[in-house]
Amino acid sequence: MLYTSLAICAFLSPGAIAQEPALPHPSLPVCDRDGKLFIDEGVAGYGRWVALQPGWLERGTDTADDSRLSLLSRVVASEGVSESIHKLWMDDTAPQPVVVNYRILASGKEVLTGRESVPLGKAIALSDCRRLSEILDFNVEIASGSGILDPVVGHQYRGTSLALEFLPIPGLGWQAEVALVHSTTAPSEPLDDGYAQMDGKMRLIEHVAECGLTTAMKPNEVRQVELANLGPGKVVLEFKIESAAPAGSIVLGDKLAMISVPTLARLASWSNYLDCWEASTSLWSNSEGFVIFDGEKALATAQAAVASAMAEAQPFSLSLSVQTIEDGVEGEVSQLAWNALQGMPITFAQGTVRDALTDWDVEVASVSRVADPYFENLFSGAQGQFNGRRRADGKIEVDLDIKFSVVELLGSRQIRLAAATSGEVGYDGKVPASPAQDLAIETPEVAELKFQGTYVADDNGRIVLVRSATSLLGEATRLRLVLQVSAE
Repeated sequence: MLYTSLAICAFLSPGAIAQEPALPHPSLPVCDRDGKLFIDEGVAGYGRWVALQPGWLERGTDTADDSRLSLLSRVVASEGVSESIHKLWMDDTAPQPVVVNYRILASGKEVLTGRESVPLGKAIALSDCRRLSEILDFNVEIASGSGILDPVVGHQYRGTSLALEFLPIPGLGWQAEVALVHSTTAPSEPLDDGYAQMDGKMRLIEHVAECGLTTAMKPNEVRQVELANLGPGKVVLEFKIESAAPAGSIVLGDKLAMISVPTLARLASWSNYLDCWEASTSLWSNSEGFVIFDGEKALATAQAAVASAMAEAQPFSLSLSVQTIEDGVEGEVSQLAWNALQGMPITFAQGTVRDALTDWDVEVASVSRVADPYFENLFSGAQGQFNGRRRADGKIEVDLDIKFSVVELLGSRQIRLAAATSGEVGYDGKVPASPAQDLAIETPEVAELKFQGTYVADDNGRIVLVRSATSLLGEATRLRLVLQVSAE
């Protein structure tokens, strides 16, 4: 009975699905083993997401607690500090976890909500998902006189995930990186390959919404992310931090002060900051942003360093409206809204993913042959990236790269990969007869419209872009993008 209860709890718990730690669930069908992505570029499930790329996926979460303790130990050894004072320092400088309250709505319905305690500098993932096992692709195995297709079974997810990483901004609040995925699945349909040796592959269809951004937050300040009514519907994330703001500088002694500024340590200018502070007083530091200042100016220099970390946290808000114009008639407006840090990218994707049979490879060996299918994930919808910053003249400029796409599967056609052969006897022995290989190949048509460049907002914080969209939407149509930006 106890085992059954524990099993049910594990099934219902957020994050109980098998996936890599601290990542939202994949929005693409993936081939994974024991929660880790099986990397094979020849398999359709090679990627995880359409556009999302959490920063910690490549750099890792490096604000390790042992780096703080190691730095304190260096100072203790240098200054001859007693064991009791050393223990007091460890307690006083221990980073406090962040208590975050979050809620995600999809088409007006609550799909993920909760209250979590999150360690500083360590990304966590919160998920409520289901996972379906399906055939993603086929590998082939071949030898003399034989050939067989080896199915690659992967997973298709549906549900909601929120991954978060918080870093302290002393005296102000926190830098929060957010990675959000919401997905729903559509009924799969048989995929006709026309190959007598292969059957049973289903077309996988998934409606996805993704968003990734980095923002700054103060205690009890509500942040909201709003995605348009595309793909799985309108998605809204609301979250706030209920903890007290992290301390500015921590006094360790008459001439010792410590700060934790990991947001500065991740900048290319980190070494410049250290050089500047070291010109004022002696210091110990590490690559994770922990710094201990020593000398008469220790506290003043620590306070100046805290002010630098606060100054680097420059938030800005950006909203995007997308509207079609057909024969001069304005259509419905789709609205997206974010709040992020200047110089930090915002990524998003909303639409539908489906796979298609777009190619065949072949494998041959002595008296054997087999065709190897290639499946491709195709995305219809909107995806893009924004990066905004304030210029010296006070105006805001935005780097944007947005792509709208529509994929139409125009059916399939037969292609012949090999003619029929009669059996014969050669120097390799008896070669069996083989039928003709007439296989199906799909011919998807992809229409794309891109907006790409760096644009400066007007005095009202607006950027307006209008393009013809004949290939995407038909004759006499245009697409209008309006960005409203403001720096806080």
